[in-house]
Amino acid sequence: MGMPFVRVLLACNLVLTISACSDNAIAPFSQSASTNSVAASSFARAAIPNPALLGINQSTGALEAWRIARSGGRPTVLDPGFGATDGLAMAADGNVVFVARDVQNAVLEYNVATGEKKTLADPYGAPVDIAVGVDESLYVANFGMFKGIVVYPQGRNAPLKLPCNLIDAPDWVAVDNDGNVFVNGALGSNLRVVEIPRGGACRDLHLRPELGYDSGLAYDPKTGDLLVMDDPGVCAGPPGARITVNPKPYTKENARSLSYGGSCMTGLRLNASSSLMFFSMPTLVGGIVVFQAGFPDGKIAGRVYSQGDTTAMTTIPNTLPN
Repeated sequence: MGMPFVRVLLACNLVLTISACSDNAIAPFSQSASTNSVAASSFARAAIPNPALLGINQSTGALEAWRIARSGGRPTVLDPGFGATDGLAMAADGNVVFVARDVQNAVLEYNVATGEKKTLADPYGAPVDIAVGVDESLYVANFGMFKGIVVYPQGRNAPLKLPCNLIDAPDWVAVDNDGNVFVNGALGSNLRVVEIPRGGACRDLHLRPELGYDSGLAYDPKTGDLLVMDDPGVCAGPPGARITVNPKPYTKENARSLSYGGSCMTGLRLNASSSLMFFSMPTLVGGIVVFQAGFPDGKIAGRVYSQGDTTAMTTIPNTLPN
């Protein structure tokens, strides 16, 4: 079954194997352009941890940042009045963060350094995931009137539809170095990952079958690996979450799987150096925690980030596409 904007949250347990990790990637910040800007917030701005994991605390509406590290530390509040608690997914282009807001039918563009906000209307409704291409175009998975991918070209002109009749429940989107788009979702009750080649017709990749819920998608710009996350236990326990790593060419024979004891994990993201993966999971006491795991080894890498009640997250600095 597909796992759209509801992002199912059920109680679960997790058995972790702790290992060392590192993150030495520092990428230059860039700027993005748009219209309909809103004045920057007037509060005293905190220093941005570098590198950082960003998330929205749904309980307080604050935009928070954690320094990416192996252990310890509390989040820095970057904007206490950020809002966007309906944000289901985030992506970043340098110090500019984009949030898919399904209730508001919009994409929020936010400059972390200055606090400037811009709203990009989504006329097709219910954006649930977002990715940024190397040309700074935005790719948004829509679950509203149009169930497909919506593209905001660099410069933020009117969004364009990128249809594909092989999928009718697009939950997750990723884009590669060449602008080819990947979508994880469902056609009816059948989970699948499709590719929409740049300038071409969409096709089913026929990867290893996903089971339970489709719960994430990411592209590694360094290796070209396509990472697909699912939950065979349907958020109810064993066998837990699974990430399938698909190297080029994307065939089921080349794939390998990484398995985790926790269930209901969702929202897969990579850091700038593709050395760490991040995914979120509900806890027994309520709220969301984010785990980091090494990549490509897949071992849980020590740090656990408490993130209020939302699965939306991204890292800065980063490497496009992300």
